[in-house]
Amino acid sequence: CIKFVIFQTNCLDKGLSLEKACEKEKLKELPYGKSVCHKQGFSPDYDTSKNRKFVSLDGKQEYVFNENGALVTDPVNKGTYNYCSPDNLLGHATQDLIPWIKWGTGPDDPTSKIDRLLVTITFGKVKYTGNLY
Repeated sequence: CIKFVIFQTNCLDKGLSLEKACEKEKLKELPYGKSVCHKQGFSPDYDTSKNRKFVSLDGKQEYVFNENGALVTDPVNKGTYNYCSPDNLLGHATQDLIPWIKWGTGPDDPTSKIDRLLVTITFGKVKYTGNLY
């Protein structure tokens, strides 16, 4: 069940911009330490290290936007559904982070379990540097 929801998340309006998302619902931006997993890989279109992660006020819906304010939909950095708010460290780790390390964001995620584990335990110092697609 968890695997299915992770894969289905962020099938949002791919044309959604940061501005439109903020009009649609109240969002809060997460700090670097809570967004490092969404700043990986190489894109010829934008600098992934400048991706910004936002969550709904309940912390369950994630949105990741690039430096141009466009919704990030690549299989490495896109937002995923959270069963537990990132503010609840233990719950988020066990219900959201561990399943992401195990399965990634879906079948098209090119990162390995080792890639995902390393970016997590090194707080982004070691991260996936390959192509996003």
